[in-house]
Formats: sequence, structure tokens, C-alpha cells
Amino acid sequence: MQQHRGSEANFYRSSAGAEIDQVQRLPGGDIWAIEIKRTTSPKVTRGFHIASEVLGAAKRILAMPLSAAMNRLSVLQPGRNSECQNLSNSGY
Repeated sequence: MQQHRGSEANFYRSSAGAEIDQVQRLPGGDIWAIEIKRTTSPKVTRGFHIASEVLGAAKRILAMPLSAAMNRLSVLQPGRNSECQNLSNSGY
């Protein structure tokens, strides 16, 4: 487990195989689920969404190569439709 400025980083994998590449617990207690993809056409798995629900993640983040990010820089929001929020102007 790595700590930095009061945050805590880890990973998550359930016995059923649902997983999150990085779980970031922020100083205020919020949990961010981060999926890391190397492909230029990233797909987020159902297991990522299930694990995010189990952990109560406040944010779902997809990290990808810059070439893919230029077309799809987003935070995946909890919910059925996985609405995306553009981060290009939000200071991230």
C-alpha cells in the first residue's frame, strides 16, 4: 500500500474476478476507482463497474494513452448509462 499526502492507493479483486487496477482512498474518505488501459480503443469491463459498486466508489476513472485520451478523456460516472464527464477543462 502506498501513501501520499494522506491518500491511500491499492488494488481490488473479488473472488468472482471483478477487479479495479487502482483504488484511491482520498483524505476525506472518498474512493476513486481507476481502470488503466494501454490500448487506443479502451473498453471498461462489467467487473470494473461491479467492483466499483461494491466499494462505493465516488468516481470511476479510465486512464488511457494520450492518443486515445484526446478522443475520450473522461471520468465514468456511477449509474446505468455510465455517463461521461469531459475532464479537459476541469483541472485534472
